[in-house]
Amino acid sequence: MYLFCIPHAGGSVIAYNAWKKHLNKTIELIPLELPGHMLRSQEKLVTDYQIIIKDQCSKVLEIVQLTNEPYAIYGHSLGAVLVYYLYHEIVNEGGRPPCHLFVSGRWAPNIIKDFDEYPIDDMAEFKKFIINLEGIDAALINNETMFNYFINIIYSDFVLLKQIPVLQEIKKINANLTFLRGLKDDSNPIDDGMEWRKYTNHNYSQYEVEGDHFFPTENLYETVKIINKELEQYLCANEADYQVLD
Repeated sequence: MYLFCIPHAGGSVIAYNAWKKHLNKTIELIPLELPGHMLRSQEKLVTDYQIIIKDQCSKVLEIVQLTNEPYAIYGHSLGAVLVYYLYHEIVNEGGRPPCHLFVSGRWAPNIIKDFDEYPIDDMAEFKKFIINLEGIDAALINNETMFNYFINIIYSDFVLLKQIPVLQEIKKINANLTFLRGLKDDSNPIDDGMEWRKYTNHNYSQYEVEGDHFFPTENLYETVKIINKELEQYLCANEADYQVLD
């Protein structure tokens, strides 16, 4: 089984590497890096979400169209809303859709949020805003070269976030859907997240994980346990061989 993963704003799929040794051994993690990010740093950054969705769709289809293996897609924060649009792009392209979507750290697309707090019109103010965010490594901030590299990526992603429209009409997916949030993530209230239950015609599940907005990497053990549990139903019984997590 394949598990495609999309990172959060400013992030890279490299963050998911630590999951690999804890996932069910029959699950292959496949990163979906965004253009201009880390593994695709030679490419230009993209702020048009429709271009990104088409790009991600082509990456998924070039793998899944060659096999009958079931697959799931996980997206965190920015990645979560991209997962929703990616599902529909795959279907529109006539591709075989995923059997399961994981959306974490992000409210549902029909929830209205005020993005005016993101000062993307003033780079100096934007840098101050980013420095004050939780989860930003002090070592990164103190390294001018690395910070400038990072700020360009996250700036591009915040521009992208701001131009993704609020969904006016929910188009449901025909796949199981799991929503996850960090217990201490004030940016993503549980009620806003629970709106995701309206997005599927199939089974819906939700979990709250100890941690803040960046729980998928800070509390990867519990996060991967949930993924293993939810994906077990798609695996052959004799292949269900989990590595024990402490």
